[in-house]
Amino acid sequence: MAADEDQADVIVIGTHGRRGFQRLALGSVAENCARQAQRPVILVPPAAAEAGNAVS
Repeated sequence: MAADEDQADVIVIGTHGRRGFQRLALGSVAENCARQAQRPVILVPPAAAEAGNAVS
């Protein structure tokens, strides 16, 4: 995994915010990453971009 090679302290990954059948059919890369990662994972939902542009 790239996080291991780079010796990352944390993984930050964005989500699409899919729900229901669409998520069931397509799966979730972010969810799989969070389950399998050996490091802490922060999942960022799409609404985070709308909440504020304080992050630069």
